[in-house]
Amino acid sequence: MIKFWLPVGFYEVEVIIPQTAMNMLLRVAVHEIGHAEVASHFGGRVLGIAFEHRPDGMIAQAIYEISASLPLQDRCTILAAGSAGEVLVYGSYGELDASGDRRDIAAYDSGADYAGFVEQAKAILSTRRERFDRFTKLLRSKLLDFNDELTMGILPIGKVGAFVLTEEELK
Repeated sequence: MIKFWLPVGFYEVEVIIPQTAMNMLLRVAVHEIGHAEVASHFGGRVLGIAFEHRPDGMIAQAIYEISASLPLQDRCTILAAGSAGEVLVYGSYGELDASGDRRDIAAYDSGADYAGFVEQAKAILSTRRERFDRFTKLLRSKLLDFNDELTMGILPIGKVGAFVLTEEELK
């Protein structure tokens, strides 16, 4: 299983992901690859899938760059793509995982149709299903099967974390 090390002064402290969190991590893998694949579909540069360290634990996130001129509807479709990935694999999406994405979409448009954006993203992911499945499998393997040890640092978004999948691995 993957290990994370957090630099603290002159030392590194191991950040442990509890075994009880593994089922959640498998779902998160699907969710984050959904965001990454749809961002890529819209011409975004996917920097990777990272785990960010927070005082209350860790969160996974797809980190990508998109054009400032990308239409609002496409931005919202990327934000809903995590839920779309879950629908493809599990038949539905978790409300807890979707809550942050819903909040981000509502910041753009408080009356936005989240379910509609999920359907648009699902249609896109369906056309990229082979890549989606390959990257999801790779992320799951890295989390559970590999014995990688990653030292956290400052991510491109300015937060502390480590990439589990890199830009190169997602090509």
